[in-house]
Amino acid sequence: MENAVTSGSSSSTSTSLLGRVKSRDPDAWERFVKLYSPLVYRWARQVGLQESDASDLAQEVF
Repeated sequence: MENAVTSGSSSSTSTSLLGRVKSRDPDAWERFVKLYSPLVYRWARQVGLQESDASDLAQEVF
């Protein structure tokens, strides 16, 4: 099974990145947040949250 890093796909998360996040690797956590906070923000906006509330939600999630 290929992961997002080797396949170039943005539809899945690298299992190695997830493993590093799980082991509390600060660099992995930073990458994970950088990849997924815009997605959480976008979902929050799509359900009607204002910009500031969507930003707050994304911060709370991570």
